[in-house]
Amino acid sequence: TNPPLKLNSQFGYDSTQIGIVWIALIIPQVVGGIAGGYLYDAFGLKRTFCMFLLAVPGPDHVAWICCVLVVTGLSFGIGLAPVSPGIAASIPQEYHTMGYSLSSIVFAIGICVGPVVGSFVYQSVGWMWQTVLFGCVMVVSTMIAFLLPDPRTTKDECTNVGE
Repeated sequence: TNPPLKLNSQFGYDSTQIGIVWIALIIPQVVGGIAGGYLYDAFGLKRTFCMFLLAVPGPDHVAWICCVLVVTGLSFGIGLAPVSPGIAASIPQEYHTMGYSLSSIVFAIGICVGPVVGSFVYQSVGWMWQTVLFGCVMVVSTMIAFLLPDPRTTKDECTNVGE
């Protein structure tokens, strides 16, 4: 949510120009989602989720920001694609709806809280340190994902709980 703040404050972009630059995030995210689905089917949840790439802060230029948005969009698409099948494989079948509901709730809370916290961090420490902080959060999330059980091996155990 903070690239629009940077584009406005540093380059004076208006909402139309920011929207056009924002396409550099959205289209790769769609492509990454398709690739993420394929990678999940081929390699499983852990390997696919951990393919998030970190976008490194660079020069203050619109072309660099667009490159960072492309890499971030691909990473989000690849990393988010296996979430739903991962939920389905991790919980008993009678709780699938609850699992999807909880993931939707968490996503909605993130959409509400993320821009507020992100804007505060951007104004407090600046663009570069905000991206470094975001990268650190992604590294910690990836490490946690490696510690989670593989849903493909625990699926039978979860579905046979009531038997």
